[in-house]
Amino acid sequence: MEEGIFYIQNITLKGENRKMIQSVAIVHSELQQGVYRFLADFFRFVGILVYNYAVIDDENHKDIEINYVFDTVFIDKTPSRAVEVGLSENQINLVKNHISSPKMVDVSGENLRWGGSESDKTIRKEYLSNTIISKLGVNNNEKMALKFLAEIYVDESVMRHRVILHTFLHFPKMIQETRTNLVDAYIKLLNKQQFEVFKDVEYYWFAQRYLEHLINEACDFLKTDYIFDTKSIVSKIDLEASKKEESHRLYYRYLKELAASFYECDRWLRGESVKYYKEAAESAKDTPFESYMRYCHGRAIEKYEHDWRKAINQYNMAKGLQNDEYRTEYKLAVYEWKERLNLADAYVHFKRIDEILNNKRNHNVLQPLEAEYLYKAWHFINILFEESNADDHAAKLNVSGLTSSKIQTELEGIVRIVRDDDYKNPIYNYIFGDSKQGEAYYREMLARRITEVCDLGRTSV
Repeated sequence: MEEGIFYIQNITLKGENRKMIQSVAIVHSELQQGVYRFLADFFRFVGILVYNYAVIDDENHKDIEINYVFDTVFIDKTPSRAVEVGLSENQINLVKNHISSPKMVDVSGENLRWGGSESDKTIRKEYLSNTIISKLGVNNNEKMALKFLAEIYVDESVMRHRVILHTFLHFPKMIQETRTNLVDAYIKLLNKQQFEVFKDVEYYWFAQRYLEHLINEACDFLKTDYIFDTKSIVSKIDLEASKKEESHRLYYRYLKELAASFYECDRWLRGESVKYYKEAAESAKDTPFESYMRYCHGRAIEKYEHDWRKAINQYNMAKGLQNDEYRTEYKLAVYEWKERLNLADAYVHFKRIDEILNNKRNHNVLQPLEAEYLYKAWHFINILFEESNADDHAAKLNVSGLTSSKIQTELEGIVRIVRDDDYKNPIYNYIFGDSKQGEAYYREMLARRITEVCDLGRTSV
């Protein structure tokens, strides 16, 4: 297997002939997410956008041609535990017809181990350092900076703590521990010796801002004072973005998203995020990264400007660009239900979430956020069913075979595959396997979260 992972386009910056990574695509089986999750979180940590190209099967392949050339495309052939095979040659050929890159390279994570032992962590660090970073077309100082960041990423469990912040915000003790660990990671990042050597490396600079944002996000959830001043940090990001707007379009887009995220986790300045999400969406126009920014822009408009008309325009744009994003379907469902009182169309969008995630649920590889949204979809289908207020509920929702018993079976089934040891979704080992509590603890906490939050009526719509 070829070990050369990246081919990076030459970009001239500050009068030097340098190579800078802005975007990668990772192609993988929808049922195999270990390598994707591990690499994607690392790239985003250091300021590189990642496009998730998940292949379902030959018959239901994403039949879209992406009119954008990524810096590189990874093809992950790691077998899935669910089906014991990786991507087939036919699937890979289909991918090559739909996606463009100067170079496509096979990768495999079969030898990676996800535990918290020093030996397991060493394997993951060496994988990033020797198999990936050492092959990058960047200068030696940048390689050393990325290797240093890889050590922090693995040793301080940055991926796990990011997922905790975005999944378990209703458990203050867990968020407090996460904040403490992220502060430790930040202190190590700013080690005086490394700082003096790497302070001008974009990847290192971005990682600082990334951790500052996660730390402030934890402070926001805990309703404590923020450790970092939002306006001061955003001014730094704005300055960096002004230097990159013309030469590094996607890096500029990521900087704008990061600035928006800083404002969104500041309880006094959340409304400022709308402008930055708009700028991020516009800068991503006609790239594979536009859809998610349209969704984020719409969400910010809805939450902070309370303008459903403008928000729904962004959600519809997001759906038009990417038809399999469950979070967009969720927003469209809520709009039809709460604003238009159209129960039938709301049901269609909620049921679409089930269709998007059905294959992963059947093979028990739902990620935590996906499991939460799937549960919420069926939870609200249940409410729609009850609110339809007709003798024949199913007829009012324009569906056949829908019963209260079926809905309850779906809800109980989602909780069962999250909680029960008999199922043991491997994604929890990928994300939480290095924790002292172990992955079973997080499965139990997620089961509690999705049921308690919905039962208490705290589910966000």
